Amino acid sequence: GETRPSIVLDEHNSNIAELLSLLPEELTFAGAVSVGGDGWVGTVRPGDRARACWRVDAPLRFELLPSETAFDPEPLDLDEDLRRDLDRHLETAAITAVIGNHFPFGVDVTLQVGPDSLSALTAPELVIGPLAVTAGLLDDVGGYVSAAADSRHVIALDRDQVRALTRPGAFTVAVATLPGTGGRTVTLRSVDRVTVSGALTAEITVSEDDE
Repeated sequence: GETRPSIVLDEHNSNIAELLSLLPEELTFAGAVSVGGDGWVGTVRPGDRARACWRVDAPLRFELLPSETAFDPEPLDLDEDLRRDLDRHLETAAITAVIGNHFPFGVDVTLQVGPDSLSALTAPELVIGPLAVTAGLLDDVGGYVSAAADSRHVIALDRDQVRALTRPGAFTVAVATLPGTGGRTVTLRSVDRVTVSGALTAEITVSEDDE
């Protein structure tokens, strides 16, 4: 008959925790099948065979402490003409941020702007947020996130805040604050992440005398 054993590895029955702490990029699996054994009597005929198939499901269950993680800083690279128009003729401006949370817990995201990549992280000239997004949609059976929770935020900006964005060489970075699980164990998979996208919208007034 066909049997389908399931083996769950944890910190008590294996060294899986130590292995994963090395942050491997690729894992290689191997196995063996033994047929018969001492005291087993039978007849082997043409066509008889043993077949073994195996599958590895690797969701990870964690207890997470509160933590903060930053995306890579990115240059704003505004067009010079657009930068000049925003400096001279700005009426209103706003940042629209769309955040997708594929984690099984809520996340707060802060958008930071600085005159260079280091300042954007450590001493930002402009800070927007924190912007809160709820936990992703959980699968009732597996306990993992089956769909991201998306949120859209529109934040009005004044002239001084816009100048931080239009400064030549300015960088922006998103910083996500993870609240921790309070001792609760959650299931995480490789697809779990936070995504952030944003756009600057502005109204400007330009007279016929302007070049």
